[in-house]
Order: sequence, then C-alpha cells, then structure tokens
Amino acid sequence: MGRFQTFQKQEVIFGRFFAFDFLNLTIMKKAFIPAAIIAIAISCYSFFPANEYIDLSDAVKSGAVKCTITGNKESSHYIKPIFIDIKNRRNVPVNIKINNGMQFEPTDSSYQNMIVTRQELFALKAGGSIKIPLYAMCTENHDRAPNEATIYKPFKQAKGNLLKLTQMVETKKLYDPLGQSAVWAMTCNYPLEDITGYDTTTARQLVRFVAGSLGKKVPPPPPPDDTYRNYYAPVETYKVTMSGKFEYKFNKPKAITIAMFNKDNIVVRELFRNPRVEPGLHVLEYKFDATEYKDEFYYIRLLADGDILLSGKMSMNKDDTNDERN
Repeated sequence: MGRFQTFQKQEVIFGRFFAFDFLNLTIMKKAFIPAAIIAIAISCYSFFPANEYIDLSDAVKSGAVKCTITGNKESSHYIKPIFIDIKNRRNVPVNIKINNGMQFEPTDSSYQNMIVTRQELFALKAGGSIKIPLYAMCTENHDRAPNEATIYKPFKQAKGNLLKLTQMVETKKLYDPLGQSAVWAMTCNYPLEDITGYDTTTARQLVRFVAGSLGKKVPPPPPPDDTYRNYYAPVETYKVTMSGKFEYKFNKPKAITIAMFNKDNIVVRELFRNPRVEPGLHVLEYKFDATEYKDEFYYIRLLADGDILLSGKMSMNKDDTNDERN
C-alpha cells in the first residue's frame, strides 16, 4: 500500500492514491519421394539458420512472426513505454533480436515516436509467443506519451550519433529524464542547457557528446541559483516552493524515482531519485521551485524499477492552493 501527499506551505492538496518456410523441392515427373523423407527434411529445415538471431523487421517481413506493439501505461516514455507481443507463425523455433536504436512510429501521429534503448534477445518455440516491455525513449517531446490504446509499427534503425547516444544510454543505464533530455536534444532541438539532473557528471558528458554531434557550442553548467536547471540550488533561492511526499512500503530493494509530468504525460522534472531503497516503510519527500512550471496542474508519480506505483495530481492554481507565488 502507498500514499501520496503534496504540500504547499505544508498544506495537503492531494490525498491517498494508490512462417512453413518454403522448402525448394523439385519433384520431377514420376519421381517418388517417400513421405517420411519429406517430413524429416521439413522438420530439420528452417528459413532462418539455427541459433542465429534475426532482426525483428526481417522476421515480420518474411512472415515468420506476427507482432503487436502498444503503449505501456504502467511505465513512462523514457523507461519502458511500449509492449511488444510476438507470435511465432512457423512450425520451427525462431530467435528474435530487437536492436538498440530500432525505431517505432505510432499509427496516430499525435503520439510520440519511440527509439529502443536496450537490445532484446529472445527465443520463440514453434508456434510460441511472448509479450515483454521494451526499454525505449521518445524522440518527440511535443507529442503525447502513449497509452495502452496506442498502436505502433516498426519504422527504421537509427544510425550515426543518434545510435551512439542510445547505446550510451544502455551502457550507462540512463533510463531517466537525463537520458531522455539528451535524446530530445539530438532529435528535436531540445535546449542543450536543459540536459540536467541529479548526476551532474553524466549530464556534462551528455551535453558535450550531443553538442559535438550537432556541431554546437557546449553551454556552461547552470549557476548555483538556477533553480530550474541546477538540481542542487539552495532552497533559500526558491521563489515558489512546492513540496510533498510519498509513503510506501517496499518488500525488496527498489530503484526509486519521483517525477513530475504534464497533462500529456511528458516528464518535465525529476524530483527525487535513489538507485536503491531498502525494504520497509519509507517516507519519500521532495521539494522544488515551481516558478517555471506554468500549467494548471501536473502529475507527480512514484516509480519503482521503472514501473509507476503511485500517481497524484498537483494543482498549480493559486486560487486552489495557498502557495508562495509572488
């Protein structure tokens, strides 16, 4: 069980929430091939070599597999935003790989395109199926995040520096708003200055890589009193203080983050992160300067190992809350 509370000047404003491959047999007229031999040949033959992993796109085009790709409402657009459900349509096993950098596009263009940030390898038995979430990030920060009704299809494989970036995300396990902001900067002109987060060393590495890839000048790090970009700015420099907390009991260690999302479920800020929270009951508090956040409301979400556990709605309307706006 868990509980979400958010405060302004310590006032609670939200409560509890919780394919038969073709076998090219030339049968001459009047030639006779025993049925048993044909059966043995079929059972030993596969269009795809045994023990070799086949790209998902090739497997789909050949008719070897059928796949359905949908949004995953239980995660965010920068961790595990899509589900893939694959069925082997053939009577022989097939090994599938989804490469880092593989891109997917939605049938509805108002939703975000996605790019895979972790390679997946899996084997399918004859006629077997599997459904798994894919680690991916969106490449369009102006479109809506997907939901369970969003349908995707394979698009194309990333190359060059974009692929190098998503491979860096996988190597460093940057499945967070920091990694997402770097992808946005590479794909949709997101400001380099906004590639920020709690891990300042990795942030600067990402800024330098993306700037070099795009031929842009490396911006300086945020100053100490930049409460929007500097995640360690002193609380005393906040102009509009917003705070809150989650209470949750964990049965085993979890990587925990708290993040803020807009009405389109796009992350706008990370509020708390701890790569390992021990089992037990925890009160997870956060505080930030709300000066730059102009929407009427935002969603505050607690994520554990990439899955959303709790979600609350924070109103930013002065008439609804007693805050410290100037």
